[in-house]
Amino acid sequence: MIDYRKDYIEIAEIVETDDVSFDSEVNCNLNCISSEMDKYDLVYAIVIGCFGAILDTNEKVAEFLDSIHATSNDSNPGDDNKIVDFLAKLLKHYGDFIDKVPTLQEDGDVLNKFVNRSAEEVSKKVWEGGMNAPHRVFWGHDIFSIGLDNPLFLSIKQYGLFKGIIQAFRHLTADTCSKQGLPLPFSSFFDYKKEEGKRGSFLLDFCQKYSQEVFGSKQAGANNDVFNHLFSVHMQDVISSGFTAAALKAYFFARDIQDRERMEQIRIIAFGFNFGGSAIIGDLKTSIPYINWVCLIQMFRSIVCLLKASNENIKLLEDKTNAIIKRSEKYMKEQEKIEKDLLNDMENTINPIELHDKRADLIFFFNQER
Repeated sequence: MIDYRKDYIEIAEIVETDDVSFDSEVNCNLNCISSEMDKYDLVYAIVIGCFGAILDTNEKVAEFLDSIHATSNDSNPGDDNKIVDFLAKLLKHYGDFIDKVPTLQEDGDVLNKFVNRSAEEVSKKVWEGGMNAPHRVFWGHDIFSIGLDNPLFLSIKQYGLFKGIIQAFRHLTADTCSKQGLPLPFSSFFDYKKEEGKRGSFLLDFCQKYSQEVFGSKQAGANNDVFNHLFSVHMQDVISSGFTAAALKAYFFARDIQDRERMEQIRIIAFGFNFGGSAIIGDLKTSIPYINWVCLIQMFRSIVCLLKASNENIKLLEDKTNAIIKRSEKYMKEQEKIEKDLLNDMENTINPIELHDKRADLIFFFNQER
């Protein structure tokens, strides 16, 4: 009797290499990239986001941080509170050109005064020009400013390269601790010159219009208050967002969550409630929503990471599915070959016993190796 075992062994080896059935492998791949959140994920994300919003709008925290800024802007900073004292000395920025610059007066004297971006430098350290309030919007606090008021340029000019860079970041960090906060990066690009030659800001104009609509009449400084909440960055925002991020990291560690899609979904919910909660609480307290830009950036970052992780998982599933299809096609071709050989044998075989043995071999090996 002719031995056809080697034909059957080829298909058997294919099945043996797979080690699992096609159906079970597909199900395994789907389970590996499953990113469904459970009820604990949802509840925890909402609770942490709400706590973050409360921290972001807490008045006691705001006053504590503001005291750090106020003390650090003293010629000889010091405070009874050891934490405030330490941070104030660390962030000391009294006399920096970022706030006031030596300005040439009409009588020839030179005084340190607030100026705006229209100021012109007339000597190595002396400027001349008018003043606009609030000074941070118009001078020295936008790190992306392309004018003479760029804080890095001013600080390096005053202190030298290495010390100037460090002092610039000390100053800007201290300003985020104040209730006024630090104007958003690129805010200087919204400047314009008014007809009378004064410098204006489209952002401040929007804030003035908003304050008039909300408070009913033009109030002195109201546009500044609106600007501080809508278009400024505060240390309180950083602390709030940092708390939310740290709490989520601890949760992922405690529950051994490593699925990127699931993690980013939880982050989006937590930061979304943090951001939305801050805006709602601020609007209820002052009729001005508190915009936490740090939290908003974190939320958009998580959205981008979620899309990226989702696309990677889809590509992974697609590759695995294609591999299964190729193996399946190879399996079917081998099976067709064996069936074809068997039909030929049936046509050419005279001995019925030999044919019966071949068919028995086919059934035996096919069932055994699957």
